[in-house]
Amino acid sequence: MSIRQEALQFASKADFPGFLSVCDKAITEHVNDPDQLLDIGALLLHFEFLTKARQCFEQVRAIAPNILRPAVNLANVAREAGDHAQAGSLYKALLSALPDNSVVRRNALVSQEYDPSVSDNQRLQSAKQWGEWAIGRAGILIAQVRAAINSITC
Repeated sequence: MSIRQEALQFASKADFPGFLSVCDKAITEHVNDPDQLLDIGALLLHFEFLTKARQCFEQVRAIAPNILRPAVNLANVAREAGDHAQAGSLYKALLSALPDNSVVRRNALVSQEYDPSVSDNQRLQSAKQWGEWAIGRAGILIAQVRAAINSITC
């Protein structure tokens, strides 16, 4: 049984001490394994153990600084924790690194909804920019599909 399956078994019975015990053991055993730490952190984030999730993602950043996945997860942790400034800063950096990532774009936009420092006008402008980006992406994809269809000869 995988670590994830074992942890989920405890969580499904609302045995969160057991869930955390499995996660803590996995973190200790896989302290230098970015993939395992990311998976464990994502599981902890899903069940709203934000501090432990943050620790997993920070550990991954320390051992594998070129991987962007922990930054995505840290932004999500910050958003869930209500740390709007940190979430905004991380999402801004992620948008620079991953300008066409639809999940990052969506999360950056949604996080503004809960940030009291973002005005309604800023939210509206961000939503319009997201819409323009999405329409542009859809146009590119439609053009690619049409080109593929037109290149098919029977």
